[in-house]
Amino acid sequence: MPHIILEHSAEEAPVFDEMLRSLHDCLAIQESVDPTRIKSRRYQSQGHIVGNVHLSQFVHCTVKLMPGRSDDLKMRIAEQMRAAMDSCLSEQMRGKTAVTLEISELHGASYQA
Repeated sequence: MPHIILEHSAEEAPVFDEMLRSLHDCLAIQESVDPTRIKSRRYQSQGHIVGNVHLSQFVHCTVKLMPGRSDDLKMRIAEQMRAAMDSCLSEQMRGKTAVTLEISELHGASYQA
């Protein structure tokens, strides 16, 4: 029951449609992921502050997975998904956008599907 949650600043919204699709496709080919169960969505921030003065935009991806995957597998997924994020950003956007990604585990005992 993987979830992809993409949060981003308001600028350049069409780029984030492409990024969400790219992230969804990237997760769909990963070991131990059932592509028919992935739920992907994006949220545009209406207000944000990025701590570093030269960065005016942000994009953050949270990937939620059921427990049981090794740290090595989660690291490989994170690296490939981060590369997918970077590939969607122009050189100009990379210079002014804070890009982050995290893999977290759902609480298996309480998650209801």
